Amino acid sequence: MILSIQIYSFCISLGFGIFLYGILTLHQKLMAKAKKIVMSISCIILFIDLALLYFLILKQINEGVIHPYFLLLVALGALIAHLAWEHLLSRITYIHCSRRH
Repeated sequence: MILSIQIYSFCISLGFGIFLYGILTLHQKLMAKAKKIVMSISCIILFIDLALLYFLILKQINEGVIHPYFLLLVALGALIAHLAWEHLLSRITYIHCSRRH
C-alpha cells in the first residue's frame, strides 16, 4: 500500500474512533430509559450501520483494505475522545464549583 494512502487511512481511522465515541455516547443517553429489548436491538442495528459506514469509507480511500492497526486506531480514537471528554467535564465542574465560592 502506498504510504500516503496508509497515512490518510490512519487519520480517517483515528477520526472515526472519535466519531464513534460521540455517537455511542449520544445513543446511550437517548436510550437510557428504553426497555432492554429495544435498547439491545437498536444497539445491534447501530453497530452494524457504523461498521458498514467504516467499511464504505475505507472502500473509497484504499479499496477496502482493512489492517488490524486500522482497527486499533479506531479504538485509540475512541479512547482519546473519552479521555478528552472526561478532562473537559472535570474542567467545567471545577470552574463551575469555584465560581460558587
